[in-house]
Amino acid sequence: MTTAVVSREFIRFLIVGASNTLVAYGAYLLLVNWLPYPIAWGIGYLLGIGSGYVANALFVFKKPLRGRSALAFFCVYLAQYLVSILLLKVALEVLLLPHWLAAIGVIVLTIPPTFLFIRIALNSK
Repeated sequence: MTTAVVSREFIRFLIVGASNTLVAYGAYLLLVNWLPYPIAWGIGYLLGIGSGYVANALFVFKKPLRGRSALAFFCVYLAQYLVSILLLKVALEVLLLPHWLAAIGVIVLTIPPTFLFIRIALNSK
């Protein structure tokens, strides 16, 4: 795979991720007013996973929808969720950042590894 192909995939990944992230981030900011932050984060996170799989498979990586890749996709995002909750906890409870800034920081830190693992997951046979 050439660098140009990876670069185009990464740009498409960012576009899909931005739209999914806006939905998840908006849901989090709305729900955190009534729910504990791990639950609010989880609900927002789940909102982006379903549409994210379809968009990443078909638009970003140009792969067919398959049960195995859907399971791998979900596992990558489950791992990313667990890491992001830990990072969010540190940002909120140790660094004492406001919710809006903590969430943005977590999102930025998890984008590159998520791209790599999603790429591997959707290219697995």
